[in-house]
Amino acid sequence: MAAAVALTGIVALGGCAGGTGNPTGGASTPRYEVAPSGGTVTIEPTSGLDGSAEYETDVFSIEVPSGMTATKTDRGAAGMSVDLRADGAARASVIVNVTPQKGANDDAVNAASVVAAAQLGGSGLATDIVRSAATWEGFAYAVQMTFTLNLDANGTAQVLDGILVTTRNEARTYLVSISAEAPAGGLTSSVAYDALRTLRLKG
Repeated sequence: MAAAVALTGIVALGGCAGGTGNPTGGASTPRYEVAPSGGTVTIEPTSGLDGSAEYETDVFSIEVPSGMTATKTDRGAAGMSVDLRADGAARASVIVNVTPQKGANDDAVNAASVVAAAQLGGSGLATDIVRSAATWEGFAYAVQMTFTLNLDANGTAQVLDGILVTTRNEARTYLVSISAEAPAGGLTSSVAYDALRTLRLKG
Protein backbone atom coordinates (compact mmCIF):
# COMPACT_ATOMS: atom_id res chain seq x y z
CA MET A 1 0.00 0.00 0.00
CA ALA A 2 1.42 3.39 -0.92
CA ALA A 3 1.99 5.50 2.15
CA ALA A 4 0.25 8.53 0.67
CA VAL A 5 -2.84 6.49 -0.10
CA ALA A 6 -2.75 4.92 3.35
CA LEU A 7 -2.78 8.20 5.25
CA THR A 8 -5.41 9.74 2.98
CA GLY A 9 -7.65 6.73 3.59
CA ILE A 10 -7.13 6.91 7.34
CA VAL A 11 -8.05 10.58 7.43
CA ALA A 12 -11.11 9.95 5.29
CA LEU A 13 -12.25 7.14 7.56
CA GLY A 14 -11.79 9.41 10.55
CA GLY A 15 -14.15 11.91 8.97
CA CYS A 16 -16.76 9.30 8.07
CA ALA A 17 -17.14 7.59 11.41
CA GLY A 18 -19.60 8.67 14.05
CA GLY A 19 -21.11 7.59 17.32
CA THR A 20 -24.37 5.75 16.77
CA GLY A 21 -25.24 5.06 20.39
CA ASN A 22 -26.60 7.49 22.93
CA PRO A 23 -24.02 9.35 25.02
CA THR A 24 -24.06 8.83 28.75
CA GLY A 25 -24.65 12.53 29.40
CA GLY A 26 -25.24 15.71 27.42
CA ALA A 27 -23.93 16.36 23.94
CA SER A 28 -20.55 17.39 25.34
CA THR A 29 -20.18 14.22 27.45
CA PRO A 30 -18.45 11.49 25.40
CA ARG A 31 -18.85 7.76 26.00
CA TYR A 32 -15.97 6.64 28.18
CA GLU A 33 -14.60 4.21 25.62
CA VAL A 34 -13.98 6.92 23.01
CA ALA A 35 -12.92 9.86 25.18
CA PRO A 36 -9.39 11.11 24.41
CA SER A 37 -6.90 9.94 27.02
CA GLY A 38 -4.22 12.61 26.67
CA GLY A 39 -4.26 15.95 28.47
CA THR A 40 -6.03 18.96 26.98
CA VAL A 41 -4.01 20.85 24.36
CA THR A 42 -4.49 24.28 22.83
CA ILE A 43 -4.34 24.95 19.09
CA GLU A 44 -3.61 28.61 18.42
CA PRO A 45 -5.44 29.96 15.35
CA THR A 46 -3.47 32.04 12.87
CA SER A 47 -4.05 33.93 9.64
CA GLY A 48 -2.30 36.05 7.04
CA LEU A 49 0.42 33.58 6.06
CA ASP A 50 3.00 35.28 3.83
CA GLY A 51 2.19 34.76 0.16
CA SER A 52 -0.83 32.56 0.89
CA ALA A 53 -4.12 32.44 -1.01
CA GLU A 54 -7.46 31.74 0.66
CA TYR A 55 -9.34 28.63 -0.47
CA GLU A 56 -13.05 28.50 0.31
CA THR A 57 -15.82 25.91 0.19
CA ASP A 58 -19.38 26.05 1.51
CA VAL A 59 -18.15 24.42 4.73
CA PHE A 60 -14.70 25.88 5.46
CA SER A 61 -11.93 28.22 4.41
CA ILE A 62 -8.19 27.68 4.67
CA GLU A 63 -5.08 29.55 3.60
CA VAL A 64 -2.97 27.79 0.96
CA PRO A 65 0.71 28.61 1.57
CA SER A 66 2.89 29.92 -1.22
CA GLY A 67 4.28 27.00 -3.22
CA MET A 68 1.32 24.73 -2.43
CA THR A 69 -1.71 23.87 -4.54
CA ALA A 70 -5.19 22.96 -3.27
CA THR A 71 -6.96 20.04 -4.96
CA LYS A 72 -10.57 19.17 -4.17
CA THR A 73 -12.08 15.69 -4.45
CA ASP A 74 -15.89 15.60 -4.43
CA ARG A 75 -17.31 12.41 -2.89
CA GLY A 76 -20.95 13.33 -3.51
CA ALA A 77 -23.21 12.49 -0.58
CA ALA A 78 -20.13 11.25 1.31
CA GLY A 79 -18.63 14.76 1.40
CA MET A 80 -15.35 16.05 0.05
CA SER A 81 -11.64 16.31 0.68
CA VAL A 82 -9.13 19.04 -0.11
CA ASP A 83 -5.40 18.32 -0.29
CA LEU A 84 -2.70 20.98 0.01
CA ARG A 85 0.42 19.74 -1.73
CA ALA A 86 3.78 21.42 -2.28
CA ASP A 87 4.79 21.72 -5.92
CA GLY A 88 6.37 18.44 -7.03
CA ALA A 89 5.77 16.68 -3.70
CA ALA A 90 4.73 13.02 -3.63
CA ARG A 91 2.54 13.51 -0.55
CA ALA A 92 0.03 16.11 0.54
CA SER A 93 1.19 18.26 3.45
CA VAL A 94 -2.36 19.04 4.62
CA ILE A 95 -5.63 17.13 4.08
CA VAL A 96 -9.09 18.39 4.98
CA ASN A 97 -12.02 15.95 4.98
CA VAL A 98 -15.67 16.96 5.30
CA THR A 99 -18.38 14.37 5.94
CA PRO A 100 -22.08 15.30 6.23
CA GLN A 101 -23.63 13.76 9.34
CA LYS A 102 -26.93 14.65 10.92
CA GLY A 103 -26.53 15.17 14.65
CA ALA A 104 -22.74 15.46 14.49
CA ASN A 105 -22.22 16.07 18.20
CA ASP A 106 -19.16 15.81 20.44
CA ASP A 107 -19.67 12.07 20.84
CA ALA A 108 -19.49 11.67 17.07
CA VAL A 109 -16.25 13.65 16.99
CA ASN A 110 -14.74 11.35 19.62
CA ALA A 111 -15.85 8.22 17.80
CA ALA A 112 -14.48 9.50 14.48
CA SER A 113 -11.13 10.18 16.11
CA VAL A 114 -11.06 6.67 17.59
CA VAL A 115 -11.67 5.11 14.18
CA ALA A 116 -8.89 7.21 12.65
CA ALA A 117 -6.49 6.17 15.43
CA ALA A 118 -7.37 2.50 14.97
CA GLN A 119 -6.88 2.67 11.22
CA LEU A 120 -3.60 4.54 11.57
CA GLY A 121 -2.32 2.10 14.18
CA GLY A 122 -3.43 -0.87 12.12
CA SER A 123 -1.61 0.41 9.05
CA GLY A 124 1.74 -0.50 10.58
CA LEU A 125 3.09 2.90 9.53
CA ALA A 126 2.53 4.85 12.73
CA THR A 127 3.87 4.91 16.28
CA ASP A 128 3.42 7.20 19.29
CA ILE A 129 -0.29 7.79 18.66
CA VAL A 130 -1.76 10.12 21.29
CA ARG A 131 -5.32 11.48 21.33
CA SER A 132 -6.05 14.62 23.35
CA ALA A 133 -9.00 16.94 23.85
CA ALA A 134 -8.21 20.20 22.05
CA THR A 135 -9.20 23.79 22.73
CA TRP A 136 -9.30 25.73 19.45
CA GLU A 137 -10.86 29.18 19.34
CA GLY A 138 -13.82 29.24 16.95
CA PHE A 139 -14.44 25.49 17.16
CA ALA A 140 -17.23 23.98 19.23
CA TYR A 141 -15.31 20.80 20.10
CA ALA A 142 -12.16 19.14 18.77
CA VAL A 143 -9.91 16.13 19.38
CA GLN A 144 -6.25 16.21 18.40
CA MET A 145 -4.23 13.12 17.52
CA THR A 146 -0.46 13.24 17.12
CA PHE A 147 1.65 10.43 15.70
CA THR A 148 4.92 9.52 13.99
CA LEU A 149 4.93 8.02 10.51
CA ASN A 150 7.70 5.61 9.53
CA LEU A 151 7.74 5.39 5.75
CA ASP A 152 9.79 3.82 2.98
CA ALA A 153 10.25 6.37 0.19
CA ASN A 154 11.72 4.41 -2.73
CA GLY A 155 13.99 2.44 -0.45
CA THR A 156 14.88 5.37 1.79
CA ALA A 157 13.56 5.52 5.34
CA GLN A 158 11.47 8.63 5.98
CA VAL A 159 10.19 9.69 9.41
CA LEU A 160 7.41 12.27 9.64
CA ASP A 161 5.51 13.79 12.54
CA GLY A 162 1.78 14.13 11.97
CA ILE A 163 -1.30 15.68 13.52
CA LEU A 164 -4.96 14.98 12.85
CA VAL A 165 -7.67 17.19 14.35
CA THR A 166 -11.29 16.03 14.24
CA THR A 167 -14.07 18.52 14.86
CA ARG A 168 -17.61 19.50 13.86
CA ASN A 169 -19.54 22.58 12.82
CA GLU A 170 -21.79 24.52 15.20
CA ALA A 171 -24.93 23.35 13.39
CA ARG A 172 -23.92 19.70 13.95
CA THR A 173 -24.35 18.79 10.29
CA TYR A 174 -20.73 18.00 9.38
CA LEU A 175 -17.71 16.19 10.78
CA VAL A 176 -14.46 17.78 9.68
CA SER A 177 -10.94 16.41 10.01
CA ILE A 178 -7.70 18.14 9.09
CA SER A 179 -4.25 16.57 9.09
CA ALA A 180 -0.77 17.96 8.60
CA GLU A 181 2.65 16.35 8.44
CA ALA A 182 6.28 17.46 8.39
CA PRO A 183 9.75 15.95 8.85
CA ALA A 184 10.27 14.55 12.35
CA GLY A 185 10.94 17.22 14.94
CA GLY A 186 9.66 20.05 12.77
CA LEU A 187 5.87 19.78 12.79
CA THR A 188 4.91 22.74 14.97
CA SER A 189 7.33 25.06 13.13
CA SER A 190 6.24 23.86 9.67
CA VAL A 191 4.24 25.65 6.99
CA ALA A 192 1.83 22.69 7.01
CA TYR A 193 1.00 23.24 10.69
CA ASP A 194 0.59 26.96 10.09
CA ALA A 195 -1.87 26.19 7.27
CA LEU A 196 -3.81 23.82 9.54
CA ARG A 197 -4.24 26.62 12.06
CA THR A 198 -5.86 28.88 9.43
CA LEU A 199 -8.84 26.54 9.08
CA ARG A 200 -12.20 28.23 9.71
CA LEU A 201 -15.60 26.54 9.64
CA LYS A 202 -18.83 28.08 8.38
CA GLY A 203 -22.13 27.41 10.13
